[in-house]
Amino acid sequence: MDNSHSGKFGYGLLLGVFVGAVVGLLLAPQTGEETRKKVQNTAEDLQEQLNKLTDRIKKETNTIIEKGKSYINEKNEQIHLKDEDDLKNTGS
Repeated sequence: MDNSHSGKFGYGLLLGVFVGAVVGLLLAPQTGEETRKKVQNTAEDLQEQLNKLTDRIKKETNTIIEKGKSYINEKNEQIHLKDEDDLKNTGS
């Protein structure tokens, strides 16, 4: 699975977990105070998971950007060396 699909899947998965948890809490027989506390705890857990996912996506994106920069620099160097060789061969 590529990075864009895994990110979308991750967000969808977290949203599904959150919605399912909230629905389960709201339908469970308990006092309003207990329900509110559980909803708050679930929201805090979701926020933590979302932060972890966001951090992972940022790291993966930075890795891809750095690989792209390295590739471009390498190709620029190859072009520069080829141009120098072509100039030397033309001048001979």
